[in-house]
Amino acid sequence: MSNRRVVMMSGGLSSYETLRRVAAMDGATVALFANTHFEDQDLYRFLKEAAAHLGVEIVEVSDPQERNPFDVFDDVGFLGNSRLSPCSKILKQLPAMLWLIENCNPATTIVYIGIGWDEQERIPGIRSGHSHTIKGCRKTALCKSLFTEKGRLPGPGCGNLLPEADAWRVEFILTEPPYFDRDKVIAELAAAGIAEPAMYREGYAHNNCQGLCVKAGQAQWALTLRIHPDRYAYAEEREQRFRREKNPKATILRDWSDGGRPLTLTEFRERIESQREAQPSLLDLIDEDDWGGCGCFTDAA
Repeated sequence: MSNRRVVMMSGGLSSYETLRRVAAMDGATVALFANTHFEDQDLYRFLKEAAAHLGVEIVEVSDPQERNPFDVFDDVGFLGNSRLSPCSKILKQLPAMLWLIENCNPATTIVYIGIGWDEQERIPGIRSGHSHTIKGCRKTALCKSLFTEKGRLPGPGCGNLLPEADAWRVEFILTEPPYFDRDKVIAELAAAGIAEPAMYREGYAHNNCQGLCVKAGQAQWALTLRIHPDRYAYAEEREQRFRREKNPKATILRDWSDGGRPLTLTEFRERIESQREAQPSLLDLIDEDDWGGCGCFTDAA
């Protein structure tokens, strides 16, 4: 029996290249996209065109309440940041895992995640998150009851994540030669008449969450302030609301030049705006190398 192959799609070039390679293999291929309802509109265009080009159908899953990341932060009482982001688990990992549970058999399914050769330190955590069992359980967050549209699944959540205490097989095809070459992928897409996602053309390193990913660093937030001030204003307002209503000390960013002091989006914006007329170097304002990363499927579940 041939394996069923499930590719976790983010809307970025690495997940596209993963899908392209997997789709060329024998066996049925599923492109599984967890929609955060908080993406740049061009991401949806790119996914549709890329899937059609490869002849693969996109399966979309999402949070039943269609919350965005800031809605999740309010509900769980924790403001996401570069270290911890509950939006990854609730909006990406959990909907995808529930789909796997309901539609796939671990014994005949291979899950593919698009990390590259330079991210291989994440592999043990990813595999651990897909091999959780009841015996010796210490991940109490996974033991909570799981719910589907049909209602509560019986038993602890961890028992339902892995039917018959089996583990999902997870592979990382981009860690193998030929290694992922972003420019080459963009050129091949262009030859097929498919434009790369707009956020890449705007200078972003990742195509996710409109440039408002809480795991992003100062360089990305500065870019969003410059080219999408309306988006930045939304995130700034939501952060301020969280601080008023939940935790006055919570911030998305940290000022690492000052020992990791909490840095609000308001202070970060004012710091940049107050020095624009003097036109200092970017390094005087922010850490220009601090782009951070998304990695919603590359954290240990």
